[in-house]
Amino acid sequence: MGDVLNALGCAHWTSRIRGFIIPRAGQFLAMFGSLLLCGRTFAPSIALFGAGFPDWVFCIAGGVAATSVVHVALGRRGVRSWIAPLAVSYPALSASLAMAAWLIIFSH
Repeated sequence: MGDVLNALGCAHWTSRIRGFIIPRAGQFLAMFGSLLLCGRTFAPSIALFGAGFPDWVFCIAGGVAATSVVHVALGRRGVRSWIAPLAVSYPALSASLAMAAWLIIFSH
């Protein structure tokens, strides 16, 4: 086993005690601590017509709707060329507005 760890470059992560290869205390505490910190929570969802939909679905729909409003507003003012190329800026705007909506509405 030690040869394998040497070949992988991981020999410095372990110590040998009575022939057994064990992780050093620092690495063990870090691994154990990370297992304690990764809590499991419920998936945030909204009940609509008897079905549970994740909240990010509504945030994406709101982001696309808000992007449509921005598109119409920029078109009426004649400044739509400010955010060219549209194929890049509209998806980025939709994603930004969806993430902002999620942070504002659903941040627990």
